[in-house]
Amino acid sequence: MTSRFVATTATLLASLSLGTAASAQYIQLTDGDDIFADSGNTFIAGFVGDGSDAFAVISGNDVPAIQKIEDAGGANTVTTTVDSTQLIGLTGNDAYAPAFFDLSGDTILSGEITTDQIYGFSTVGINGVSIEGSEPSLDAFIGGTGPGVFFGAVDAITGETFFYETDTDSIIANTSVNTFETVVTDTELAALSGDDIISGLAASDGVLFFGNASGSSPLVEGIYAFDTNTGTGEVLVTADQADAILGGTNGINPTNTGFFAAPNGDIFFFDSGFDAILSFDPDDPLGTLGFVLTQAEILAGPANSGLGTSSSPVIGITDLGWVDGELAFLIGSDSSVTGAIAGIYAIPEPASAALLGLGGLAMLRRRSA
Repeated sequence: MTSRFVATTATLLASLSLGTAASAQYIQLTDGDDIFADSGNTFIAGFVGDGSDAFAVISGNDVPAIQKIEDAGGANTVTTTVDSTQLIGLTGNDAYAPAFFDLSGDTILSGEITTDQIYGFSTVGINGVSIEGSEPSLDAFIGGTGPGVFFGAVDAITGETFFYETDTDSIIANTSVNTFETVVTDTELAALSGDDIISGLAASDGVLFFGNASGSSPLVEGIYAFDTNTGTGEVLVTADQADAILGGTNGINPTNTGFFAAPNGDIFFFDSGFDAILSFDPDDPLGTLGFVLTQAEILAGPANSGLGTSSSPVIGITDLGWVDGELAFLIGSDSSVTGAIAGIYAIPEPASAALLGLGGLAMLRRRSA
């Protein structure tokens, strides 16, 4: 395919200026200021890639909106596809807080924490919105009075929506409009880890991947898989195994929104203990678990202004996605304390990363996988 973006020498030098050339392991696709445009917003609450484009939900100033970034990393043409009037009218919430924000075909599916509903946003045209799972319907399904859509994921293969529901502590599928199915009960979750609380959720071809970072007895902290096709679950990586493989004492600490199943089958997650992005191949989790981007590499790259006031800054990654065949991640807001720079960033394929490290490339053309 044609290149996703063309980085000039000046762009490359800017991306390397905050650390040594060999440390620049990722690049900025889109700056937060570009995404915010003139909206007055200050926070990017979530993003999803759609080919070479990206969609982001912005909030922070009572005017939430969904922005389309065409040719992310290239032209970066930003248009508003769902404006604040439409979004507030649909949700009744001027501080839209997505529990997840993911793509299924031509529709972005998003759970919302405050309204406990699942919404659909068309990627084609302007202001194409729908309610895929209403709070009353979910309430009737669980037989309660306070459903909680906490976090979730759209299956990378089937397009089905799954979410963790906090009233029943179970994983539920939104199979069609206002139709639900419990796919993993609280009892089944507890049988896996000793507790029914999970951290993060990803889905691929009917198999759910999630972590448990609580660490409280008798909890087995680790990474798990549950096959909804067969109704069976398994422990993929325990905390002790992770420490032995990664050379740390942090165990496994995946964040709720930083768990992602890539189209190539790999599972990626942001770990708050290591402050790093990790990945594994589900077919061999113990043999493939490793760092994709370490804390030091994050700090040495363009997401860090180098102007933060903290002596030990941690730049938290709030979402992971896939843009034009490569892993991308989100920094939700600027921070004068950590030096974080809001924006969407991508991790080049190994060959391109090596060229970035050399610092002698006049022009880098990226190809989609």
